[in-house]
Amino acid sequence: MENSLKKKIGFFGGSFDPIHFGHLNLAIEILEKKKLDEVWFSPAFISPFRLSKPPISAIDRVNMVKLALDNTPFFRCFEDEATIAGASYTIETMQKVQAENHDNVFFIILGEDSLPTFHLWRESQKLAAIAPLLIGCRREVALLERLETLPMPPSIKEAIKVGIVETKLMEISSTEIRERIKKRLYCNHLLPSKVLDYITENQLYF
Repeated sequence: MENSLKKKIGFFGGSFDPIHFGHLNLAIEILEKKKLDEVWFSPAFISPFRLSKPPISAIDRVNMVKLALDNTPFFRCFEDEATIAGASYTIETMQKVQAENHDNVFFIILGEDSLPTFHLWRESQKLAAIAPLLIGCRREVALLERLETLPMPPSIKEAIKVGIVETKLMEISSTEIRERIKKRLYCNHLLPSKVLDYITENQLYF
């Protein structure tokens, strides 16, 4: 009975460099299918996997996330990771968030493209144990077949299997968007107009 009164919150971390419709669609579909109350988008100051090629400033990425989530009551921009000067580790953030939010239940939202490296995240087995994974994928059968070929601990494979959520996959990447912006190609079909306006006004990625 106690758990039924707690908010179910999806924690969606990433560089969001920039945030786009693929991120938003994944979050909405998982929220609806798993009956979450909210999704918190958490732009990282820098990912441990992007130390050699850092994203644009955390301030700009936070601002873009806020613009993308504007007027969406069940979405929130979580800024704590963006204020830490250095690599962000989800396990540390989640432990802090859970300690400060006892009345909520947290889940980790992942895109299918994150799976091959998830076991390399800091304390990934502990993270999957304290915050259930929710992984958006186009076809569950295909993902399960792929999972069997990935070198990762059995406990993580099991957490992934339990957390699979079939979603529509929007083939959009932040890398593609950055390249299109640099070439001054049309991008309104890839990200919210408010975000694109911010990019143009601040001459990001050009």
